[in-house]
Amino acid sequence: MATVAIDRLGKTFPNAARPVLDEVSLTVGDGEFLVLVGPSGCGKLFVAGFIGSPAMNLALGRVEPGTDGPVLALGTHRWPVPAAVLDRLAGLNTDAGHDVVVGLRPGALGLASHATGQADITVAAITVEALGDETNVLFLPPFPVPDVIRAGTGPADTELAAMWTARLEPDVSVTAGDDLTLALDLAQAYLFDAVTGMALHPAEADVAAA
Repeated sequence: MATVAIDRLGKTFPNAARPVLDEVSLTVGDGEFLVLVGPSGCGKLFVAGFIGSPAMNLALGRVEPGTDGPVLALGTHRWPVPAAVLDRLAGLNTDAGHDVVVGLRPGALGLASHATGQADITVAAITVEALGDETNVLFLPPFPVPDVIRAGTGPADTELAAMWTARLEPDVSVTAGDDLTLALDLAQAYLFDAVTGMALHPAEADVAAA
């Protein structure tokens, strides 16, 4: 029987701040199929929804014009879009507004008392996983999430798919049911077009300069 294995695969585009694939491992056994649909599989929202452990946190949002520059609207929250995000993205309509899906890795979230930032949310911890070198906290975010990955059709499956994960320090004192305030580092956000599901890529000038 044939097996195809990928071990710690990485991919970084020229002049990109972060890799689009970071130590991805995957095994496809005999008779199994893996399909990436679209002209650029690694730039698809569907792929972002399951690559990584824990996977990327996703939320439905909109980039809108604001008095002092573009703002990111997530549910009832409104936060300034960091200059770092605006500088590296092409195809982001900040004048008329742009519906997006926002992606944040679990490591881009931290306790507000241990981090600085304007993007703070207060949530209730549902599950706490103490893993030795880190602590993962699962919670339901206070804004809508896209229907990207569904493990099943029952209520428990739907709730699990909607959960976000914060990767915190190993010595953090959090138990299930606790309320905690988390800071979102929006400078690390990935943005996807809400209609096409395609990633909004680095600005053309940055790519051309590589």
